[in-house]
Amino acid sequence: MKRRTYLRSTAVGVTGVAVAGCLGGDDGGDPQVEIDYIDLFNSVPNEGQTASVEVTLDGDVVYEETHDLDGGMTPDEAVRIEDLPDDSGVYELSVGLEGRDGDPFQGNPAEAAQDDCITVQLEILDAGEGPEIFQNVEAC
Repeated sequence: MKRRTYLRSTAVGVTGVAVAGCLGGDDGGDPQVEIDYIDLFNSVPNEGQTASVEVTLDGDVVYEETHDLDGGMTPDEAVRIEDLPDDSGVYELSVGLEGRDGDPFQGNPAEAAQDDCITVQLEILDAGEGPEIFQNVEAC
């Protein structure tokens, strides 16, 4: 059975999302997880976004890319990031939106997952005063 965890945050400016894993080690250390893929899309109508994505695994950068996202995208049109290691560990995901100022959002959606493998969906929404990031985390 899949369990979903939804987190919302409003971010005006550069948006960073921290993702650390679940089912952590028995020694009480940081939770560990494997990320199967990340979907990123911009559902804000008529307003494109440029998003810089960086993924680290145990402190090492494993993915770094900038994506131009059209406005009004649907989940079926998401940019799917699959170039991730097949390893479990402590992942951090940072997403910056070009041309936005403000403190980055940081969350920990994987902590509520019930599996050691997750997928992450990040949707950019119109929050009126700036973009809002909607996160959905599911078990693989």
